[in-house]
Amino acid sequence: MTNQTFTNGYALLIGVGADLPITVNIADILIDSDRTTYPPEKVTLESALYL
Repeated sequence: MTNQTFTNGYALLIGVGADLPITVNIADILIDSDRTTYPPEKVTLESALYL
């Protein structure tokens, strides 16, 4: 994609219940250097599984 890194921002993703797998996929995309420029330490995934 690019050789630049998005260092001035953060991503906070919150997944709950049935949306959890989708939220995890989005987090994986954000830290994939071929797709975006977020460094992994700037992406936080919070999750809760309600049954």
